Amino acid sequence: RDLRMSRGLGDVYKRQEGHLKVEIQGLAPEEKACLRITSMSGAVVDVKETTSSVSELDLSHCTNGIYLLHIVAGGQETTWKIIKK
Repeated sequence: RDLRMSRGLGDVYKRQEGHLKVEIQGLAPEEKACLRITSMSGAVVDVKETTSSVSELDLSHCTNGIYLLHIVAGGQETTWKIIKK
């Protein structure tokens, strides 16, 4: 079962331990979205550019802690706080 969180630009689902599914609402065909995960100190952990409205992110290699997921698409931006336990 997925855990779903929703806010404005997209939805984030916890899939399995260390994996996130991100759904971006209203992403036009061929439009790019940028997904960026940073640590709380600002270090970039992962960056993914996609034209798909659904993406998976793997945080299993990251240590437990708090991370920020930045989503930029269609001139809009949103940030999610992700707690990895």
